[in-house]
Amino acid sequence: MRKTALLLLVLVVSLSAYATPTLQLGGTVFYERMVSDEAWVDELSDLDNFGFGVEARLNILDWASLALPVTIGFGDDLVSLGTMPSLNLNLPVADFLDIAIGLGTRLTFSCHDDTWLVNGSSIDGFGDVFMNANLFYRAAATFNVGFFGIGLAASIPTEGSFRHFDAMPSWKETTISASVLVNFF
Repeated sequence: MRKTALLLLVLVVSLSAYATPTLQLGGTVFYERMVSDEAWVDELSDLDNFGFGVEARLNILDWASLALPVTIGFGDDLVSLGTMPSLNLNLPVADFLDIAIGLGTRLTFSCHDDTWLVNGSSIDGFGDVFMNANLFYRAAATFNVGFFGIGLAASIPTEGSFRHFDAMPSWKETTISASVLVNFF
């Protein structure tokens, strides 16, 4: 009986090590400089070029995901939160590797003189700000092993928005990020 229980436990644990997790939470770091800038590699040692925060991913049916990275900034504004929510199509390449290609938008929430702003405009006009926020493409690769995932992503902005769609990518403004995630479910 104990051998059967042990065998079942080993089987369940080993299979869960390769399953796509439903929920992933963890830390993320964004390199804020554009990778097309000739000096971007030389500037990797300057912490002012990085944004730090958290990321949550909800993977739906192994082929779609919602990613929500949030960076936290302190500076002239009391607090700023930068978000880049994206809806992605996931392509599981192997049991442990997931490639995601998606579309999202960039929203920056900041508090200045006790007034909350979204992308520099009053939060009262959030609907208009959201519809006019620049869209971006997101390409990511995540390695999921057991309870952990390590992800690398590139964000390629466009000139378009939800209201004025323009799908032409602006390759020169591409930014990169990395995440270390804990996998749940």
